[in-house]
Amino acid sequence: MTKPSQLAIVSPAVVQDRTPSTELLCKNRTEQLIRGFFTVQNEVGLGRSEEAYQRAFEIWAMEQNLPVLSKPPSPLNIHEHEACILYPDFVAWHDLIIELNALPRKLGVSEDLQLFDYLRPPTSRLGLIVNLGLDRVYVERRIYDPPPTRLVEN
Repeated sequence: MTKPSQLAIVSPAVVQDRTPSTELLCKNRTEQLIRGFFTVQNEVGLGRSEEAYQRAFEIWAMEQNLPVLSKPPSPLNIHEHEACILYPDFVAWHDLIIELNALPRKLGVSEDLQLFDYLRPPTSRLGLIVNLGLDRVYVERRIYDPPPTRLVEN
């Protein structure tokens, strides 16, 4: 019999979407949103706070009649028990998560991990990490496609 200390859980990962453009998940929707990020940065300007960009994007989405919710509560459940409530920046079409940043640096691992947490509920599979804090708009797509979690012996 294997001792519990010799078992490890192999967890799923968030991967970059590198599929051909004809196969992109939610292609039309993400293109609409990306146009909105460029519009927001052009209208608000460079060097603003994250809150300014978030509010401007919220207004833009409302003017476009897009189904975008700002900071909706998203419970994180562990074994069917609510562990905590997360608040992603935006959720579009009930399943596309948007994490908007205004960082004076390129996006890093911490932003990926934050989006990973938001993508864990079973209804969300695609996420966009956006950075409006540099001289141009940076958008990275992330797909959460978890393999079944399995135990492996060390």
